[in-house]
Amino acid sequence: MKKVQVDSQRHERTIEAMCKSMDTLRKQNRELEEQITDLRWRSMKNNLIITGLPGENRGEDTERTVRAFLDCEMGIKKVAIGNTHRFGRFNRGKPRPIVIRFLFAHDREMVLRNRYKLRGSPFSVREQFPVEMEDRRRKLFPVADQMRDRGHHVKIVRDKLFVDGELYDPSDDDEPELDDREEEEFLDADDGMGATIDTSMNLR
Repeated sequence: MKKVQVDSQRHERTIEAMCKSMDTLRKQNRELEEQITDLRWRSMKNNLIITGLPGENRGEDTERTVRAFLDCEMGIKKVAIGNTHRFGRFNRGKPRPIVIRFLFAHDREMVLRNRYKLRGSPFSVREQFPVEMEDRRRKLFPVADQMRDRGHHVKIVRDKLFVDGELYDPSDDDEPELDDREEEEFLDADDGMGATIDTSMNLR
């Protein structure tokens, strides 16, 4: 009987050690995933996405399309562009978005500051984030909208929401999400830059 008790205690300790090891591995895995997401975001930090631009065809010069759009719709003539391309699944009758990589952050910020000029148009301009961040941001937009309606100062930094300077801790995963157009209306609600978005490159 004593041997059985000793064996049982040994097994319990072994199981407890394995559980702790698994918890540690899960934590390390989450940290690694966050690091990878952060690296992906940093590779996108000079990018913007434009939706609604017509003219997609096999031989399209997307940079020319983008420059014409910036000039005609936003009054922006001189920006340094690294590269441009359409992305996503082709859908006949609906142009795919174009992603732009700017060579200089100040050109990107200038475009963001002027996106209020697109209100009421079929076009939109938004920042590019990794899918994981996009999913978290979508859950924050309706919350931020509600908080702002109640008179709070709200600011979204990457995938974090700050309410009156305090980091918001989401407790409800069932918050309604906004579609792309509603998201653009939220971003542009206060002024040309959206007043709720902090585009600092150094915050995590």
